[in-house]
Amino acid sequence: GQVQAFWVSAQGAEPAQITPEQLPKESIPILRIAGQNASLVTVPDTNQSLTTHPIEVLDGDMRAFIQSNGSLSLTDPNNNLIASLEINALPDARILNNSAKQLIMLTGPTENYSHGVLGDSYEATQITIIDLSPTPRISRIIQIPKGQVIEGIAPIWADWDLDGEHEIIVTLSDAANGAQLAVFNETGEIIAS
Repeated sequence: GQVQAFWVSAQGAEPAQITPEQLPKESIPILRIAGQNASLVTVPDTNQSLTTHPIEVLDGDMRAFIQSNGSLSLTDPNNNLIASLEINALPDARILNNSAKQLIMLTGPTENYSHGVLGDSYEATQITIIDLSPTPRISRIIQIPKGQVIEGIAPIWADWDLDGEHEIIVTLSDAANGAQLAVFNETGEIIAS
């Protein structure tokens, strides 16, 4: 759990100060750089999932993280709870955010597909979008086709067709057909596969 940091340049690597200096040994760190200051984004909540990491959103005004029970927690910079949303996230789901003040993550864990490609037995059956403004709320839950799962820990959330709207790209899998890439629009319709 000891944390070490180094500044790397063409001249070599030099030790650097970083906070905190200790993390739970199972946790996944995420680095924040502000000028010449390095720190890790952490939350003091002992119930957070240790198989994913918190993120800062809204220019650092809020932190989002997954609880071990699958809920999404949102705190202010002083770690005061702003909201807790029961979304049933994957234990290792990565939270993504966009400039429209939204979050997206994989939810609806199932053990019905035993491939375990990412080291555990859970795969997602849903994609959940959260609106952060004016107050955090579930905007949309996209249910994937029955019998399929999403293999991954995060979707790709990008303007795939260059129309100015974000699409959601995931790997859908099932026992009969194997894996395929699928592109959803944000209303949940598959527009390409």
